[in-house]
Amino acid sequence: MRARTGGRAAFTPRAGEVVRDVRAGRDGVYMDTIAGEHYLRPEGGGCEWTALPEHVGPGAQAGSAEPGKQAG
Repeated sequence: MRARTGGRAAFTPRAGEVVRDVRAGRDGVYMDTIAGEHYLRPEGGGCEWTALPEHVGPGAQAGSAEPGKQAG
């Protein structure tokens, strides 16, 4: 079965990869896909959220600090 992608190549994240949830407007770490939904969590830890695959694409560079937060 192929994902509908509107003629563009499908983005398939790997576990641990930073991805962008365009609908939520934030980056998260891809954990898994269950029942057709991607499970993401904040880079620094926290509550997971779900996103539809068509709303998820490549994220910011892994390890980059969020605006207003210091690495450490």
